[in-house]
Amino acid sequence: MLAGTPQGVALGLVIEYFRVGSLMPFVVVRGRSVRPALAALVVAACAFALTLAWVRTGTGIARLDPAVTRFAVEHRSGWLTAVMRAVTRAGSGPVMAAAIVAAGLGLRRVGGSWRPLGWLAAVSLGAALLDAVVKAAVARPRPSAALMLEPAPGYAFPSGHTVQAVSYGALAWLLVARIPARSQRIALWTAALATAGLVGASRVYLGAHWASDVIGGWALGAGWLGLMIVVARRPHNRPRRMCAQRFARVTARDRSG
Repeated sequence: MLAGTPQGVALGLVIEYFRVGSLMPFVVVRGRSVRPALAALVVAACAFALTLAWVRTGTGIARLDPAVTRFAVEHRSGWLTAVMRAVTRAGSGPVMAAAIVAAGLGLRRVGGSWRPLGWLAAVSLGAALLDAVVKAAVARPRPSAALMLEPAPGYAFPSGHTVQAVSYGALAWLLVARIPARSQRIALWTAALATAGLVGASRVYLGAHWASDVIGGWALGAGWLGLMIVVARRPHNRPRRMCAQRFARVTARDRSG
């Protein structure tokens, strides 16, 4: 049905691209195992599916949402509210964009390649797209506006700030490859995970999300990051000529079909 159309050609190229297993234009870090990323992808996918099921049925963790929100509201204080408002900014679009551009430009200066910036942008934009798609599909209402310390339009599940916080994990993954000291690598990963954790907690504290929205956001973001790391580490040692030949075959086959 799509044969001979631009959509058909594009679909054929995507299928062939994954079959060939070459990501030469986008390889950003070499010589690292994808097993941890694959494990994270599987675990995160299972966690997200389970959380989504609980949210849709009102069971499991979702049953605790009102109690968790009530606890957060009852324990608000002036200084803690100021801290949480500052923390939640770390997961906002403008802050994430600034961090990605700054890191990408820095890595470009050090390594002479735009690939890290392109990969970071793909991670962030893909996370935003996933968040929008899942929100529209689930259409879960947010907590009451009376509980919110800041306005939060749209649907609740998953927490967009929490999903976007995956970009800090992406930054850590790129940077640890360039840090020789084990203690510094551990510190960097700890900082990235702590930031993502605090961003999620701030969304519950501010009344913008239920706790299960945040858990779903963590799972979705971690799964997306795992997938993007696996994609970035796909075999990159195939000749460019093979990619060009397969590109030509896919195009010719689609046109003739």
